[in-house]
Amino acid sequence: MIHATIGIPVYNEANYIRHTLGSALAQGASEIIVSDNGSTDGSTEICREFAQAHANVKLFTTPENKGARYNFMTCIDNATEDLFMWLGAHDLLPEGHLAHLHACFEQSDDVVLAYTDAVHFLDDGTVKSRYSFPDKRGLTSANGLDRLLTLAQHLTDGSMVYGLIRRDLALAAMKHEPHNPSDLFFLGSILLHGTFRHTPESMYVRRNPRPKENAKERIRRFKESCKLKIDVDDPSVFVRQHEFLAMAELLKELDISIVQKQQLKLAFAKKYLTAQHLSV
Repeated sequence: MIHATIGIPVYNEANYIRHTLGSALAQGASEIIVSDNGSTDGSTEICREFAQAHANVKLFTTPENKGARYNFMTCIDNATEDLFMWLGAHDLLPEGHLAHLHACFEQSDDVVLAYTDAVHFLDDGTVKSRYSFPDKRGLTSANGLDRLLTLAQHLTDGSMVYGLIRRDLALAAMKHEPHNPSDLFFLGSILLHGTFRHTPESMYVRRNPRPKENAKERIRRFKESCKLKIDVDDPSVFVRQHEFLAMAELLKELDISIVQKQQLKLAFAKKYLTAQHLSV
């Protein structure tokens, strides 16, 4: 048994949740928290079936959809282990995935998050893309500012959010997250407390359950599920504005000098060419 919690936020995932729960159970985690956010397609019944059959599976339900943030928070709020990871309700974990992540924490006391590369695939099994954070060494620097600079400059995929994390830090980051939730804010808040360690021994498997959805439709769905107040539909403009807001909020939270904040702004600007919207 591995002492860690896997949290699975669910909403209308009846086509995939059996496979997802099966891959979670195979990890040997001491605890699996399932939060069903008012599903109407039979997902709740499938999750209840697993909870009744497995003592380490705990199900929490709500009669109506309360949004993505509520769903993710329910998972981590009810977790009891010190180490925690989310698993998308249509995603999969390869055999031994949790064990490889857990081993990173056993190797060093400064680790606060362990992660793998990610593969994005379609329903028919076709691999759409693979993601590997380009500067893994930068996230293991002994200097907290250097780690944040690395993240701000290179983060383009949120798969690291599905790594194994110290629960106390993840919970604190979630509770301080602004109204515009962002992987940059969440990961940056945690990274200042320690290092992120990569293991090449596994890969997080992310399914795209909506292959016909275009960029505008995806942005609209994301805004609705997270109750975002960014009144922009153009995908490129939305992403840039969303990330600017996240960086501005992160800078407010960080207890670092003005000079260090300027360094972070410059690193962030290398992705978006301008940091004029960020105020210290």
